[in-house]
Amino acid sequence: MVGSLAPILALIPDPQTTMSLKAQLEAIIYAAETPITLEQMTQLVKETVIAEGAADEAEMKSRVR
Repeated sequence: MVGSLAPILALIPDPQTTMSLKAQLEAIIYAAETPITLEQMTQLVKETVIAEGAADEAEMKSRVR
């Protein structure tokens, strides 16, 4: 699943940078050639959401939504 999104992964900076979660999601949506699912978006920004303090998978998805 994430393998097909490899070109998009290059757009996501290190979670330690200042790019906000919202900006990352906007970049992913804009760059995706095909529709992307919530699960795919969650996987792509997982490190950022964890760095911001998300405790579990449900909270991660909630922040991505």
